[in-house]
Amino acid sequence: MIPFDEKKLDEWLADYESFNYAFREFCYANFKVHGLEAHFIPNVTKQIHAQWVADNQQWLSEETSEKTTRLSHVKICALLLFNLNSEPFLGNFFDHEYNEDVPYDFKGSDEQKATARQDLIDGRESILALDFCLLIINWFERNRTDRAIPYRQPMTADMRHDLLNYLLGGAVDRKGLYLILKAMYLRPNRGGAAN
Repeated sequence: MIPFDEKKLDEWLADYESFNYAFREFCYANFKVHGLEAHFIPNVTKQIHAQWVADNQQWLSEETSEKTTRLSHVKICALLLFNLNSEPFLGNFFDHEYNEDVPYDFKGSDEQKATARQDLIDGRESILALDFCLLIINWFERNRTDRAIPYRQPMTADMRHDLLNYLLGGAVDRKGLYLILKAMYLRPNRGGAAN
């Protein structure tokens, strides 16, 4: 859905504009699929980005050894998910008919699409944040060569529902999110050791 490579997370941490462009493109693609329009609240994603960068630095300096120079993609994404979920960044949704071709199709029944559309309207920031971060983690996990078993998407519909309830519940914890995501993507190393 968005162009991504192994350097993107570091680029986004270093440059708000790069992150903002990619995240908004992701959100707009979702809006188009569901025939919706929403406006971003001015400067909120900038504040979210600044807190994400600060949280990343704090975790790196206080929660890791001196030899550690970078957090794992799962930790970085857990912090991003936490911060994107921490503050409303969208105004109201409106029905919108796009005059351009929508580059993505919904792969499901009309009933599933209607449910997904209503979920997006109701869950807003939490759904977009979760799906964006999962897209990134999935990219990294699909491209790993150090795992003993092949990548398989770990997210089930039930797990997604429970995770969204946690995100929408308001008592979200950074480390809790990280531990949930780490457990979801846990696969043994080629040498037999766990993550």
